[in-house]
Amino acid sequence: MNNSVDFTAAWTTFWGAINRGEFSKLMTIITVIGVLVFLAALIGFAWQKRKGGGGNTKGLWWALIIGALASAPNVLIPIVLTIVDLVVNILAGFAKTLAG
Repeated sequence: MNNSVDFTAAWTTFWGAINRGEFSKLMTIITVIGVLVFLAALIGFAWQKRKGGGGNTKGLWWALIIGALASAPNVLIPIVLTIVDLVVNILAGFAKTLAG
Protein backbone atom coordinates (compact mmCIF):
# COMPACT_ATOMS: atom_id res chain seq x y z
CA MET A 1 0.00 0.00 0.00
CA ASN A 2 1.28 3.45 -0.92
CA ASN A 3 1.34 5.80 2.07
CA SER A 4 1.72 9.02 0.11
CA VAL A 5 -0.91 11.74 -0.08
CA ASP A 6 -2.13 12.59 -3.59
CA PHE A 7 -4.69 15.41 -3.67
CA THR A 8 -3.84 16.18 -7.29
CA ALA A 9 -5.08 12.80 -8.55
CA ALA A 10 -8.35 13.25 -6.69
CA TRP A 11 -8.84 16.69 -8.26
CA THR A 12 -7.98 15.35 -11.71
CA THR A 13 -10.55 12.56 -11.33
CA PHE A 14 -13.21 14.98 -10.05
CA TRP A 15 -12.54 17.63 -12.68
CA GLY A 16 -12.39 15.01 -15.43
CA ALA A 17 -15.86 13.79 -14.48
CA ILE A 18 -17.29 17.32 -14.67
CA ASN A 19 -15.30 18.58 -17.62
CA ARG A 20 -16.88 16.72 -20.55
CA GLY A 21 -18.32 17.59 -23.95
CA GLU A 22 -19.06 21.20 -24.82
CA PHE A 23 -18.25 22.32 -21.27
CA SER A 24 -14.72 21.01 -21.80
CA LYS A 25 -14.24 23.23 -24.84
CA LEU A 26 -15.63 26.25 -23.01
CA MET A 27 -13.35 25.67 -20.01
CA THR A 28 -10.33 25.34 -22.29
CA ILE A 29 -11.13 28.69 -23.88
CA ILE A 30 -11.71 30.32 -20.48
CA THR A 31 -8.44 28.87 -19.16
CA VAL A 32 -6.45 30.18 -22.12
CA ILE A 33 -8.04 33.62 -21.76
CA GLY A 34 -7.31 33.59 -18.01
CA VAL A 35 -3.66 32.72 -18.55
CA LEU A 36 -3.35 35.41 -21.24
CA VAL A 37 -4.93 38.04 -18.96
CA PHE A 38 -2.57 36.98 -16.16
CA LEU A 39 0.51 37.21 -18.40
CA ALA A 40 -0.60 40.48 -20.02
CA ALA A 41 -1.05 42.06 -16.59
CA LEU A 42 2.42 41.01 -15.45
CA ILE A 43 4.10 42.09 -18.69
CA GLY A 44 2.21 45.41 -18.74
CA PHE A 45 3.17 46.13 -15.14
CA ALA A 46 6.82 45.29 -15.80
CA TRP A 47 6.78 47.49 -18.91
CA GLN A 48 5.34 50.44 -16.96
CA LYS A 49 7.97 50.01 -14.26
CA ARG A 50 10.73 49.79 -16.87
CA LYS A 51 9.61 53.03 -18.49
CA GLY A 52 9.85 54.78 -15.12
CA GLY A 53 6.16 54.85 -14.30
CA GLY A 54 4.71 53.82 -10.98
CA GLY A 55 2.80 50.96 -12.47
CA ASN A 56 -0.91 50.55 -11.96
CA THR A 57 -0.93 48.17 -9.00
CA LYS A 58 -4.72 48.31 -8.54
CA GLY A 59 -5.28 47.32 -12.16
CA LEU A 60 -2.54 44.71 -11.85
CA TRP A 61 -4.18 43.02 -8.87
CA TRP A 62 -7.61 42.96 -10.51
CA ALA A 63 -6.19 41.49 -13.71
CA LEU A 64 -4.21 38.89 -11.73
CA ILE A 65 -7.30 37.90 -9.73
CA ILE A 66 -9.48 37.61 -12.84
CA GLY A 67 -6.80 35.65 -14.70
CA ALA A 68 -6.21 33.33 -11.74
CA LEU A 69 -9.92 32.65 -11.23
CA ALA A 70 -10.46 31.96 -14.92
CA SER A 71 -7.57 29.53 -15.09
CA ALA A 72 -8.07 28.02 -11.63
CA PRO A 73 -9.74 24.68 -12.45
CA ASN A 74 -7.29 23.64 -15.14
CA VAL A 75 -4.07 25.36 -14.07
CA LEU A 76 -4.02 26.96 -10.63
CA ILE A 77 -5.73 24.27 -8.54
CA PRO A 78 -3.50 21.43 -9.82
CA ILE A 79 -0.38 23.53 -9.15
CA VAL A 80 -1.49 24.38 -5.61
CA LEU A 81 -2.50 20.77 -4.91
CA THR A 82 0.86 19.51 -6.16
CA ILE A 83 2.63 21.86 -3.76
CA VAL A 84 0.32 20.77 -0.91
CA ASP A 85 1.00 17.10 -1.81
CA LEU A 86 4.72 17.73 -1.62
CA VAL A 87 4.56 19.53 1.74
CA VAL A 88 2.20 16.98 3.33
CA ASN A 89 4.30 14.05 2.11
CA ILE A 90 7.49 15.63 3.45
CA LEU A 91 5.86 16.27 6.82
CA ALA A 92 4.39 12.75 6.91
CA GLY A 93 7.78 11.23 6.08
CA PHE A 94 9.42 13.31 8.78
CA ALA A 95 6.78 12.27 11.33
CA LYS A 96 7.15 8.63 10.29
CA THR A 97 10.94 8.89 10.74
CA LEU A 98 10.50 10.39 14.21
CA ALA A 99 8.00 7.68 15.18
CA GLY A 100 10.45 5.00 14.18
